[in-house]
Amino acid sequence: MELYWIWFQELKKISSKEKLKIIEKYKDPKIIYNITNSNEYNLTEFKEIFFIISRQLSLEKSKIILHESNKLGIKIATYKRNNKMIAGNFVIYYKGELTNKKSIAIVGTRNISGSGYYYTEKICESLMNKEICINSGLAFGIDYEAHRYSYKHNNYTMAFLAHGLDMCYPKEHTAFMEKIAEKYAVVSPFPVGVKPFKYNFYKRNELLSLFSDEIIVVEASLKSGSLITANYAKNQGKKIWSIKGTDSLKCAGNNSLIKNNAEDYIVVNNIEKIDIKSNFIIKELTKSSLTTSDLAKKLKITTIDIENELINLELNRWINKKANKWQYNGW
Repeated sequence: MELYWIWFQELKKISSKEKLKIIEKYKDPKIIYNITNSNEYNLTEFKEIFFIISRQLSLEKSKIILHESNKLGIKIATYKRNNKMIAGNFVIYYKGELTNKKSIAIVGTRNISGSGYYYTEKICESLMNKEICINSGLAFGIDYEAHRYSYKHNNYTMAFLAHGLDMCYPKEHTAFMEKIAEKYAVVSPFPVGVKPFKYNFYKRNELLSLFSDEIIVVEASLKSGSLITANYAKNQGKKIWSIKGTDSLKCAGNNSLIKNNAEDYIVVNNIEKIDIKSNFIIKELTKSSLTTSDLAKKLKITTIDIENELINLELNRWINKKANKWQYNGW
Protein backbone atom coordinates (compact mmCIF):
# COMPACT_ATOMS: atom_id res chain seq x y z
CA MET A 1 0.00 0.00 0.00
CA GLU A 2 2.87 2.43 0.79
CA LEU A 3 4.06 2.03 -2.80
CA TYR A 4 0.90 3.61 -4.21
CA TRP A 5 0.90 6.41 -1.64
CA ILE A 6 4.44 7.30 -2.70
CA TRP A 7 3.38 7.18 -6.35
CA PHE A 8 0.42 9.45 -5.60
CA GLN A 9 2.57 11.92 -3.64
CA GLU A 10 5.09 12.14 -6.49
CA LEU A 11 2.54 12.92 -9.21
CA LYS A 12 3.40 16.12 -11.10
CA LYS A 13 1.27 18.81 -12.78
CA ILE A 14 -1.58 18.25 -10.32
CA SER A 15 -2.20 20.72 -7.50
CA SER A 16 -2.43 19.68 -3.87
CA LYS A 17 -6.09 20.74 -3.84
CA GLU A 18 -6.84 18.50 -6.82
CA LYS A 19 -5.02 15.60 -5.18
CA LEU A 20 -6.96 16.16 -1.98
CA LYS A 21 -10.29 16.11 -3.82
CA ILE A 22 -9.55 12.90 -5.64
CA ILE A 23 -8.13 11.05 -2.63
CA GLU A 24 -11.11 12.05 -0.49
CA LYS A 25 -13.36 10.62 -3.19
CA TYR A 26 -11.55 7.28 -3.70
CA LYS A 27 -9.71 6.97 -0.33
CA ASP A 28 -7.07 4.62 -1.71
CA PRO A 29 -4.37 5.63 -4.27
CA LYS A 30 -4.25 2.08 -5.61
CA ILE A 31 -7.88 2.47 -6.69
CA ILE A 32 -6.94 5.72 -8.45
CA TYR A 33 -4.04 3.91 -10.15
CA ASN A 34 -6.27 1.04 -11.31
CA ILE A 35 -9.02 3.36 -12.62
CA THR A 36 -6.42 5.32 -14.58
CA ASN A 37 -4.81 2.17 -15.94
CA SER A 38 -8.13 0.78 -17.14
CA ASN A 39 -9.18 3.97 -18.94
CA GLU A 40 -12.43 4.06 -16.95
CA TYR A 41 -11.59 7.58 -15.85
CA ASN A 42 -13.48 9.10 -18.81
CA LEU A 43 -16.67 8.21 -16.95
CA THR A 44 -15.67 10.09 -13.79
CA GLU A 45 -16.01 13.72 -12.70
CA PHE A 46 -12.19 13.95 -12.54
CA LYS A 47 -11.43 12.91 -16.11
CA GLU A 48 -9.11 15.90 -16.72
CA ILE A 49 -7.06 15.02 -13.64
CA PHE A 50 -7.07 11.33 -14.54
CA PHE A 51 -5.82 12.19 -18.01
CA ILE A 52 -2.76 13.91 -16.50
CA ILE A 53 -2.23 10.94 -14.17
CA SER A 54 -2.46 8.53 -17.11
CA ARG A 55 0.87 9.89 -18.36
CA GLN A 56 2.53 9.03 -15.02
CA LEU A 57 1.71 5.37 -14.37
CA SER A 58 5.26 4.09 -13.96
CA LEU A 59 5.95 2.76 -10.44
CA GLU A 60 9.72 2.49 -10.87
CA LYS A 61 10.62 5.69 -9.03
CA SER A 62 8.24 4.81 -6.18
CA LYS A 63 9.77 1.33 -5.89
CA ILE A 64 13.25 2.83 -5.61
CA ILE A 65 12.11 5.30 -2.92
CA LEU A 66 10.41 2.52 -0.95
CA HIS A 67 13.40 0.18 -1.27
CA GLU A 68 15.92 2.83 -0.20
CA SER A 69 13.69 3.97 2.66
CA ASN A 70 13.36 0.43 4.00
CA LYS A 71 17.10 -0.11 3.69
CA LEU A 72 17.83 3.03 5.75
CA GLY A 73 15.17 2.39 8.39
CA ILE A 74 13.02 5.27 7.17
CA LYS A 75 9.34 4.78 7.97
CA ILE A 76 6.42 6.10 5.97
CA ALA A 77 3.20 7.61 7.29
CA THR A 78 0.30 8.33 4.95
CA TYR A 79 -2.58 10.78 4.76
CA LYS A 80 -5.01 8.02 5.69
CA ARG A 81 -3.13 7.21 8.89
CA ASN A 82 -2.54 10.74 10.13
CA ASN A 83 -5.12 13.47 9.64
CA LYS A 84 -2.51 16.15 10.39
CA MET A 85 -0.98 15.51 7.00
CA ILE A 86 -2.80 17.91 4.76
CA ALA A 87 -1.60 20.69 2.45
CA GLY A 88 -0.13 18.26 -0.03
CA ASN A 89 1.69 15.99 2.41
CA PHE A 90 -0.01 12.71 1.56
CA VAL A 91 3.18 10.94 2.57
CA ILE A 92 5.78 11.85 5.15
CA TYR A 93 9.02 10.08 5.93
CA TYR A 94 10.39 9.69 9.43
CA LYS A 95 12.94 7.89 11.56
CA GLY A 96 12.20 7.14 15.20
CA GLU A 97 8.70 7.36 16.61
CA LEU A 98 6.10 10.09 16.11
CA THR A 99 4.43 11.20 19.32
CA ASN A 100 0.86 12.17 20.20
CA LYS A 101 2.08 14.44 23.00
CA LYS A 102 1.15 18.10 22.90
CA SER A 103 3.90 19.75 20.88
CA ILE A 104 5.10 23.32 20.45
CA ALA A 105 7.47 24.59 17.77
CA ILE A 106 10.35 26.83 18.82
CA VAL A 107 11.79 28.71 15.87
CA GLY A 108 13.99 31.69 15.11
CA THR A 109 17.13 33.04 13.53
CA ARG A 110 20.23 31.11 12.54
CA ASN A 111 22.31 34.09 13.76
CA ILE A 112 21.44 33.62 17.40
CA SER A 113 22.36 36.26 19.99
CA GLY A 114 22.93 35.95 23.73
CA SER A 115 19.31 36.99 24.25
CA GLY A 116 18.19 34.28 21.82
CA TYR A 117 20.14 31.57 23.65
CA TYR A 118 18.80 32.67 27.00
CA TYR A 119 15.15 32.89 25.93
CA THR A 120 15.30 29.56 24.08
CA GLU A 121 16.59 27.74 27.15
CA LYS A 122 14.07 29.39 29.48
CA ILE A 123 11.16 28.56 27.16
CA CYS A 124 12.37 24.97 26.74
CA GLU A 125 12.66 24.64 30.51
CA SER A 126 9.08 25.87 30.97
CA LEU A 127 7.68 23.51 28.31
CA MET A 128 9.64 20.52 29.57
CA ASN A 129 8.11 20.95 33.01
CA LYS A 130 4.76 20.29 31.31
CA GLU A 131 6.18 17.34 29.29
CA ILE A 132 5.49 19.11 26.00
CA CYS A 133 7.27 17.87 22.88
CA ILE A 134 9.54 20.54 21.38
CA ASN A 135 9.59 20.73 17.58
CA SER A 136 12.03 22.63 15.41
CA GLY A 137 13.99 22.52 12.15
CA LEU A 138 17.53 21.46 13.19
CA ALA A 139 19.08 24.55 11.56
CA PHE A 140 21.88 26.55 13.15
CA GLY A 141 20.86 28.97 15.90
CA ILE A 142 17.51 28.84 17.68
CA ASP A 143 16.48 25.50 16.12
CA TYR A 144 19.60 23.67 17.21
CA GLU A 145 19.53 25.18 20.70
CA ALA A 146 15.88 24.11 21.18
CA HIS A 147 16.68 20.53 20.14
CA ARG A 148 19.93 20.44 22.11
CA TYR A 149 18.40 21.65 25.36
CA SER A 150 15.40 19.35 25.03
CA TYR A 151 17.55 16.32 24.18
CA LYS A 152 19.99 17.06 27.01
CA HIS A 153 17.13 16.98 29.51
CA ASN A 154 15.47 13.84 28.07
CA ASN A 155 12.45 15.69 26.74
CA TYR A 156 10.73 14.59 23.51
CA THR A 157 11.87 16.57 20.49
CA MET A 158 11.07 16.17 16.78
CA ALA A 159 13.25 17.64 14.04
CA PHE A 160 11.62 18.60 10.73
CA LEU A 161 13.94 18.61 7.72
CA ALA A 162 13.89 20.10 4.21
CA HIS A 163 15.45 17.11 2.43
CA GLY A 164 15.46 13.33 2.30
CA LEU A 165 16.44 11.51 5.49
CA ASP A 166 19.44 9.92 3.79
CA MET A 167 21.35 13.18 4.38
CA CYS A 168 21.54 16.07 6.82
CA TYR A 169 21.59 19.82 6.34
CA PRO A 170 23.58 21.41 7.78
CA LYS A 171 26.04 18.50 7.61
CA GLU A 172 27.56 19.60 10.94
CA HIS A 173 24.37 18.35 12.61
CA THR A 174 24.48 14.84 11.10
CA ALA A 175 25.52 13.06 14.31
CA PHE A 176 22.93 14.94 16.35
CA MET A 177 20.22 14.17 13.78
CA GLU A 178 20.96 10.46 14.19
CA LYS A 179 20.79 10.79 17.98
CA ILE A 180 17.36 12.45 17.75
CA ALA A 181 16.20 9.72 15.34
CA GLU A 182 17.33 6.97 17.72
CA LYS A 183 15.60 8.45 20.75
CA TYR A 184 12.76 10.61 19.37
CA ALA A 185 11.98 11.44 15.72
CA VAL A 186 13.19 13.22 12.61
CA VAL A 187 10.55 14.00 9.98
CA SER A 188 10.51 15.12 6.36
CA PRO A 189 7.94 15.60 3.59
CA PHE A 190 10.65 14.56 1.10
CA PRO A 191 11.84 11.10 0.03
CA VAL A 192 15.45 9.89 -0.07
CA GLY A 193 17.65 11.67 -2.57
CA VAL A 194 15.94 15.07 -2.35
CA LYS A 195 18.47 17.79 -1.54
CA PRO A 196 17.79 20.89 0.61
CA PHE A 197 16.78 23.30 -2.15
CA LYS A 198 15.50 26.71 -1.07
CA TYR A 199 11.83 26.00 -1.89
CA ASN A 200 11.93 22.83 0.23
CA PHE A 201 12.23 24.90 3.40
CA TYR A 202 8.76 26.32 2.77
CA LYS A 203 7.29 22.82 2.77
CA ARG A 204 9.40 21.91 5.80
CA ASN A 205 8.12 24.97 7.69
CA GLU A 206 4.54 24.23 6.74
CA LEU A 207 4.82 20.65 8.01
CA LEU A 208 6.57 21.80 11.19
CA SER A 209 3.69 24.15 11.93
CA LEU A 210 1.14 21.49 11.01
CA PHE A 211 2.54 19.06 13.56
CA SER A 212 2.75 21.68 16.32
CA ASP A 213 -0.11 22.86 18.50
CA GLU A 214 1.45 26.29 18.99
CA ILE A 215 4.43 28.26 17.60
CA ILE A 216 6.94 30.34 19.56
CA VAL A 217 9.19 32.71 17.60
CA VAL A 218 12.14 33.44 19.89
CA GLU A 219 14.36 35.75 17.85
CA ALA A 220 13.76 36.93 14.30
CA SER A 221 14.73 39.76 12.00
CA LEU A 222 12.19 40.99 9.47
CA LYS A 223 13.72 38.63 6.86
CA SER A 224 13.83 35.54 9.07
CA GLY A 225 12.38 32.30 7.69
CA SER A 226 10.70 31.75 11.04
CA LEU A 227 8.18 34.45 10.05
CA ILE A 228 7.16 32.15 7.18
CA THR A 229 6.51 29.39 9.71
CA ALA A 230 4.46 31.86 11.77
CA ASN A 231 2.43 32.75 8.69
CA TYR A 232 1.68 29.08 8.02
CA ALA A 233 0.63 28.75 11.66
CA LYS A 234 -1.70 31.72 11.31
CA ASN A 235 -3.34 30.19 8.23
CA GLN A 236 -3.71 26.90 10.10
CA GLY A 237 -5.39 28.62 13.05
CA LYS A 238 -2.54 27.96 15.49
CA LYS A 239 -1.64 30.17 18.45
CA ILE A 240 1.52 32.18 17.79
CA TRP A 241 3.80 33.50 20.52
CA SER A 242 6.79 35.82 20.31
CA ILE A 243 9.24 37.50 22.67
CA LYS A 244 8.83 41.26 22.84
CA GLY A 245 12.14 42.76 21.78
CA THR A 246 13.96 46.08 21.88
CA ASP A 247 14.53 48.33 18.86
CA SER A 248 17.37 46.02 17.74
CA LEU A 249 17.09 44.71 14.17
CA LYS A 250 17.83 41.24 15.59
CA CYS A 251 14.32 41.06 17.05
CA ALA A 252 12.41 43.32 14.64
CA GLY A 253 10.50 40.27 13.42
CA ASN A 254 9.37 39.53 16.98
CA ASN A 255 7.92 43.01 17.36
CA SER A 256 6.24 42.78 13.95
CA LEU A 257 4.49 39.55 14.98
CA ILE A 258 3.27 41.05 18.27
CA LYS A 259 2.05 44.13 16.40
CA ASN A 260 0.05 41.75 14.20
CA ASN A 261 -1.64 39.98 17.12
CA ALA A 262 0.87 37.31 18.16
CA GLU A 263 0.84 36.72 21.92
CA ASP A 264 3.71 38.19 23.97
CA TYR A 265 5.58 35.29 25.62
CA ILE A 266 6.86 36.70 28.91
CA VAL A 267 10.31 35.61 30.09
CA VAL A 268 12.26 37.32 32.87
CA ASN A 269 15.50 38.68 31.41
CA ASN A 270 18.52 37.42 33.34
CA ILE A 271 20.59 40.43 32.31
CA GLU A 272 19.23 41.95 35.53
CA LYS A 273 20.45 38.99 37.57
CA ILE A 274 24.14 39.03 36.66
CA ASP A 275 26.57 40.73 39.04
CA ILE A 276 27.21 44.46 39.11
CA LYS A 277 30.63 44.29 37.46
CA SER A 278 29.25 42.30 34.52
CA ASN A 279 26.37 44.73 34.24
CA PHE A 280 28.80 47.62 33.87
CA ILE A 281 30.69 45.72 31.16
CA ILE A 282 27.49 45.11 29.19
CA LYS A 283 26.43 48.74 29.62
CA GLU A 284 29.72 49.90 28.07
CA LEU A 285 29.60 47.36 25.24
CA THR A 286 26.08 48.41 24.23
CA LYS A 287 27.60 51.80 23.42
CA SER A 288 30.60 50.55 21.39
CA SER A 289 32.99 47.62 20.91
CA LEU A 290 36.05 47.78 23.17
CA THR A 291 39.30 45.93 23.82
CA THR A 292 39.96 44.33 27.20
CA SER A 293 42.34 47.12 28.19
CA ASP A 294 39.89 49.84 27.11
CA LEU A 295 37.15 48.23 29.19
CA ALA A 296 39.47 47.99 32.19
CA LYS A 297 40.31 51.69 31.90
CA LYS A 298 36.65 52.72 31.63
CA LEU A 299 35.71 50.63 34.66
CA LYS A 300 38.88 51.67 36.53
CA ILE A 301 39.94 48.10 37.29
CA THR A 302 42.88 45.93 36.20
CA THR A 303 42.74 43.69 33.11
CA ILE A 304 43.25 40.67 35.41
CA ASP A 305 40.13 41.63 37.40
CA ILE A 306 38.01 42.00 34.28
CA GLU A 307 39.13 38.88 32.39
CA ASN A 308 37.11 36.39 34.47
CA GLU A 309 33.99 38.49 33.98
CA LEU A 310 34.54 38.60 30.23
CA ILE A 311 35.02 34.84 30.02
CA ASN A 312 31.83 34.26 32.00
CA LEU A 313 29.82 36.62 29.79
CA GLU A 314 31.25 35.01 26.66
CA LEU A 315 30.35 31.52 27.88
CA ASN A 316 26.80 32.73 28.44
CA ARG A 317 26.85 34.25 24.93
CA TRP A 318 26.10 37.80 26.05
CA ILE A 319 29.31 39.05 24.41
CA ASN A 320 31.74 37.91 21.73
CA LYS A 321 35.14 38.97 20.46
CA LYS A 322 35.82 40.24 16.97
CA ALA A 323 39.07 41.83 15.72
CA ASN A 324 40.38 41.91 19.29
CA LYS A 325 37.37 43.90 20.50
CA TRP A 326 34.51 42.76 22.70
CA GLN A 327 30.97 43.45 21.49
CA TYR A 328 27.54 43.02 23.03
CA ASN A 329 25.62 40.06 21.60
CA GLY A 330 22.17 40.65 23.03
CA TRP A 331 19.23 42.90 22.10
